[in-house]
Amino acid sequence: MAKKKRDNKKKENEKDSQKEPLDSGLGIGGMPEDGGFLDLRMLLIVLILSSIALNLVDLISSPDIISNENVGAGSILKSKDGDYYVMYNLTEKSWLGIEYPFIITSDMNYNDLGFLEYLIENKEKENISCVLSWWEHGHAIKGIANVTPFFKAPEPAFVPFTKDKIWDTSIKGDFSNREEFKSFAEIMHDGEIEELVEFADEINCIWIFVSKDDLYDLLSIDMYLTSRFSKSEEEIEAIIRNSLLYELNSMPSDAFNCKTNGLEIVYEDENSRLFRLC
Repeated sequence: MAKKKRDNKKKENEKDSQKEPLDSGLGIGGMPEDGGFLDLRMLLIVLILSSIALNLVDLISSPDIISNENVGAGSILKSKDGDYYVMYNLTEKSWLGIEYPFIITSDMNYNDLGFLEYLIENKEKENISCVLSWWEHGHAIKGIANVTPFFKAPEPAFVPFTKDKIWDTSIKGDFSNREEFKSFAEIMHDGEIEELVEFADEINCIWIFVSKDDLYDLLSIDMYLTSRFSKSEEEIEAIIRNSLLYELNSMPSDAFNCKTNGLEIVYEDENSRLFRLC
């Protein structure tokens, strides 16, 4: 039913480009102790960790980094140009099934800091174990608040639409699941709240974070989903205005409640909101 509503909404969106402009206020255990396969795996681990270390040294030694502040479970780095990065330790499994550590250094949005501090202070009391958000917030959620983000990386097909156009899994971790990533992108692009609630419930991740800064990614999401790269200004405004992401950021706070749409706001500031499924 929700999918059908979204298909009908797409048809209506084609008529919306004439509306007024938007408001701009927006010894590894279990492994054999000898043998060639062990040597190969150990060699791969050494190569991966060496690559991580070299990238970390390059970032820390860069004259652009002017401050390094410990916050929560990680550190926030600030560059001379005013850009912010999160740095923290992450353990993942390689394609060989071996657990090994990463030292992650990733861009972060400093506007998220209030939300991250809320997670740090309330994650145990509120039992916040997983947060569903656009992937760009994922490393900060994990690195600063030590809460599991459902997405902390794009899926491979989205990489050309990212800022850097590349994704090094040895530095920033594994890709997101393609099907789940695309489903979430479709819902935030032109879906309904009912679809979002169903998706979050299905993946058992009942805390949903949205930011006004995510709206800047809507054109990239649209190109990723439609493969149409040429858009007029009116079309771009219609894409934003008719997105669920815009609705979640712009609707009055009291419009969200358990009886009406199954969502309630548990945290908000001038830039972002954290919802909980009822």
